[in-house]
Amino acid sequence: MPFVDFAGPVAAAPGTRDALLDAAKAFARERGAMHLEVRSPEPLPPDWPALTHKQSYVVDLSPRAVGLWEAFSRKHRKNIRRAEKNGLTVHIGAGELVGEFYRVLRVGWHSLGSPLYSQRFFERLIEHFPGRTKIFVVRHGGRAVAVALNGLFNGRVEGLWAAMLPLGRDLDANYVLYWEMIKHFADEGHAFFSLGRSSAGSTAEAFKTRWNAVPQQLHWGFWPPTVVPKVAALDPKYRLAVTVWKRLPQAVTARLGPRLAPNFP
Repeated sequence: MPFVDFAGPVAAAPGTRDALLDAAKAFARERGAMHLEVRSPEPLPPDWPALTHKQSYVVDLSPRAVGLWEAFSRKHRKNIRRAEKNGLTVHIGAGELVGEFYRVLRVGWHSLGSPLYSQRFFERLIEHFPGRTKIFVVRHGGRAVAVALNGLFNGRVEGLWAAMLPLGRDLDANYVLYWEMIKHFADEGHAFFSLGRSSAGSTAEAFKTRWNAVPQQLHWGFWPPTVVPKVAALDPKYRLAVTVWKRLPQAVTARLGPRLAPNFP
């Protein structure tokens, strides 16, 4: 097993946090992992060297939909209105939309050069967290062109996965998708909506900040401290793998992706 990947420790006290980190180390040792990666919104102890190349972009939903709309720039509101005239419809659900969601996600991840988990992975996620997930599907002429899956917990919404077809890009479907999600979660009374992580200076960051999302630093810590992998996007071996994956037929990547995805950081 090359690596083990955990979300950051969730603890109110440093002692509890350290105990969770120790348990994660033991888990990695038992499975013979080469290294352990912990992705945390909070700084980790000094003996955990961390990469800080990613940030989460969070929208404060407290102004609710009307207040949020008024706070957008005039240009951003114009872009949303223009996209809304492109014949797009938005559908909200969970398990009943997972097929459409997965089909778009598979195309989107192939274009990025990334292996993807199986559809069953997402089905089980929704089954195990009833009421804690919501899928949004943007359709054009009855065809899904942009999708997102979000997790809900304790007043916070976390953008987990999203993707768009080339046609959706031409129709500016992302403007409709994100505005409908922000409106929906704001009017439901949620406090914050994380639009997901991106690298500083990227086009994704530029898009997310248009929604007045505030960046929050993320910390990706590693153990043992002598092994700190390169950022995947900057590692030549991953760049080569991404290039090869993009060129493979989707029929091939659909079969191989679920087997390979757990082995990529």
